[in-house]
Amino acid sequence: MKFIFSIALIGRHNVGKSTLFNRITSTNEALVTKSAGSTRDRKYGCTIINNYIVKIIDTASIELINAHQDKNSIESSIIKQSIIAINESDLIFFMVDTQTGIIAADLEIAHYLYTCNKNIMVIANKCDNYNTHGISEFFSLGMGEIYPISALQGLGINNLLRKTVKNIINKNLDNPPSLEERLEERVVEKIKSSSSNHSIRVAIVGRPNAGKSMLINRILGENRLIVYDFPGTTREKITIPIVRNNKHYTLIDTAGIRKKIKNKEEVETLSIIQTFKAIKVSHIVMIVIDATIGVTDEDLSLLKSIIERGHSILIIFNKWDLLSETRKKYIKNVSLIRLKFVSFARIHFISALYETKSGLDKMFQSINETFFYANKRISTALATRILLEAVKEHSPPILRRRRIKLKYAHIGGYNPLLFIIHGNQVRALSESYKRYLVNYFRNALKIIGSPIQIKLIESTNPYIS
Repeated sequence: MKFIFSIALIGRHNVGKSTLFNRITSTNEALVTKSAGSTRDRKYGCTIINNYIVKIIDTASIELINAHQDKNSIESSIIKQSIIAINESDLIFFMVDTQTGIIAADLEIAHYLYTCNKNIMVIANKCDNYNTHGISEFFSLGMGEIYPISALQGLGINNLLRKTVKNIINKNLDNPPSLEERLEERVVEKIKSSSSNHSIRVAIVGRPNAGKSMLINRILGENRLIVYDFPGTTREKITIPIVRNNKHYTLIDTAGIRKKIKNKEEVETLSIIQTFKAIKVSHIVMIVIDATIGVTDEDLSLLKSIIERGHSILIIFNKWDLLSETRKKYIKNVSLIRLKFVSFARIHFISALYETKSGLDKMFQSINETFFYANKRISTALATRILLEAVKEHSPPILRRRRIKLKYAHIGGYNPLLFIIHGNQVRALSESYKRYLVNYFRNALKIIGSPIQIKLIESTNPYIS
């Protein structure tokens, strides 16, 4: 699928770029807070304008673009992401704030945009309640018409998009697309949603500075995400669709989750909420652990939370290259003990910075394998046979002269696998026997990576009215 047009949202801190991104794309993908600098990586979305599919790119601020001399600073990395978005866009929405008016940062950004040879529309945001007072001063930027909107209230957005088509698309496309090339809305919805049946959604989670973004960059073969040696670099979940070996995946980079702190900043709290939303919509959760530190209590707490939610798991130990052979052996031994409760999950020891293609192929092989078993079709006959074999090997204990009888089993759901077991007195079944059944089903079916859940249903007596 190809986008007919791409629009980059450019501006200084807190002018409402992420709010407009969410409004245009009809999502809540971009993180919106009162804090400056919530957005760091560039974020992609799409919308329809007059039946044209249009790519929207949310960016971080590019103010002080010439002031940052340190090429290794995080500010420099953030600016590079915005410049990439400018270079790959066909149109720029230069956003300004009508409540503060023109400030030095706006002038600096305008000066840079003059050199980019791009189509530019000046968007005067925060004209709440149709109050356009003060927008006239933005004509001094010398960029033509000013488009007043309120991204928060949704005012002026439709008019803005109509004028985008009229003034930009129809005039500036060298080869306007035919009607056949315009994509129908149902196709766009499929693109906008990362829940396509053809795409395996993989959420990459873990503590701050474990190397999640670096791992995604290594998979992509480019510096798509900002990597900086400081906890909390990633603040938003970034969704990236990829194709690898003719298979479709959606990688979701997330903010790091650290131990509970009483006075968390708003941006960190919202980042964590986004992380758990990413986990909720994923098929597989890849938890990245810093091998130089080992498995922490935070890692264990996150793993338990993921299992409780029924998600398949893949465990990645990153920064493996920084350990001595003695330390590697120690980390492996300790990890096997601490991760015993997720012994069904595949574990990979890697270095995201230097990982080879073969190493990444093995990791994706585990992703495919985990996804396959989480969705493995199991007949009622097979499930019942395994149940009866388990009972034959180890019968349920007799409790208070009550004999528990397990009759048959069938699948109640996939990803995670849910086995529904029918029988008499099943409510009296102990937790230890339930775990025995889970392990028996896992071993019999060779289930890897996916948790197994059991639901017990008491059989009814047909002779009791």
